[in-house]
Amino acid sequence: MNYLAFLLQAVVLWFVLFIILRDGSARSYSTMFYVSVGITLAVIGLHFAIPRWSLPVAAAGSVLMIRFFCYTSWLRAAIASALFFTWLHFYPALLQRVVPHGALPDSVLKPIDLDDNP
Repeated sequence: MNYLAFLLQAVVLWFVLFIILRDGSARSYSTMFYVSVGITLAVIGLHFAIPRWSLPVAAAGSVLMIRFFCYTSWLRAAIASALFFTWLHFYPALLQRVVPHGALPDSVLKPIDLDDNP
């Protein structure tokens, strides 16, 4: 995974948090930035450490991080986490449709395969 994909994932999660979190939540830019970067790093680290269990562990961890660091409800934290993991699954197909063929390196378009064993 290259830096472009990492930054894009963090920005998408920050945008999802900005949309999902409402009044009464911690919507400061710094809190949402640190939570989005922390979740993105955790997803990448878990993918390399325990590839078979990374999806359920990362999903549960992201719900907990959003719930406790952003002071929001369990439902909103679960919705934000589900939207982010949906993005992680479908962003390579979206980039292939939007960006002309051959304009991006293959590492950006390669989806995160959570079922492979290194």
